[in-house]
Amino acid sequence: MRVRFLLWLIVAFGLTSRTCLAEGSNAPPDLTRASMVIVSAHLAEHHHAIGAGVVVAFTPYGVRALTARHVVASGDVRLWIDHRPYPAEVVRTFPHRDLALLEAVVPAAVRVRARIAQIASPQTPGDALLVWGEDDAGPRMERASLISPAYRSLDDAEAPPLIAIACARCDRGDSGGGIFSADGTLLAILTANYITRTGRVLATVGERVSLSLFGPLETVATSAAGGRLAPSAAAQP
Repeated sequence: MRVRFLLWLIVAFGLTSRTCLAEGSNAPPDLTRASMVIVSAHLAEHHHAIGAGVVVAFTPYGVRALTARHVVASGDVRLWIDHRPYPAEVVRTFPHRDLALLEAVVPAAVRVRARIAQIASPQTPGDALLVWGEDDAGPRMERASLISPAYRSLDDAEAPPLIAIACARCDRGDSGGGIFSADGTLLAILTANYITRTGRVLATVGERVSLSLFGPLETVATSAAGGRLAPSAAAQP
């Protein structure tokens, strides 16, 4: 999570054409890009937390996206698509996990250009990965490789296994971004870097995702771009 000053400067000067949703390509980088959003949360006047998120479901009037819980911990959340912010709310969090499910109302013309991420399980150490995060110009993709599909954190014995990856350029602003397989399926949400005292990144970790995170199937929506069915999530008290 990267704390930024004067978010409007980023909107006016930083969000270039790379923030537009991908159209008309079936290549994994373009498919995964179409699932990505930017997430911001207000901290104080002219201070915002910035991260990324991944579209995982449609609602009749908007989208639902997964992000890292620490990105949206301060409230007043915005979900950014195609240069524009849309007010969002946290509809579900998960015990012992740095994950949050967001919902935002967005215009139909924007929603149909998005793609619901297809979800799979991480496989073999060494597998090539695509990792999306956030920088000053919007979503950014990096190449990475899988270290472990089931890394156990020492910080919380009750937490489920994480995914550990080698990503040389993953940084603080990438929290909430998607960790995808080389063929474009979503494996995890990026949440943290493990670093040495000198600042060298040892590994990047993410929360593994599955359809079971979304709970009962309240509604079913179709992705116009991806063409698959996806569940919407029940709100958690």
